[in-house]
Amino acid sequence: MQRDHRDYDSAISSHSKFSSTLDELNLVESIVLSIISMLSSPNDESPANVEAAKEWRERRSEFRKKVSRCVRKSQEML
Repeated sequence: MQRDHRDYDSAISSHSKFSSTLDELNLVESIVLSIISMLSSPNDESPANVEAAKEWRERRSEFRKKVSRCVRKSQEML
């Protein structure tokens, strides 16, 4: 029994779409894991925001309060 080349093309197309979807899911998963990692253990030795890192190290309770206020304010904007 001979197969039609369209079957092959269709299979290749389906595989490409599936692979593309998996790549996108892996990218999203990778981004989410990176964010979780940064939030759970921030690197204050090489900060993007030097002032925030200093406050995180020296006055952590004040830093947490400031972040909480900022989050609440952001939520109110939604």
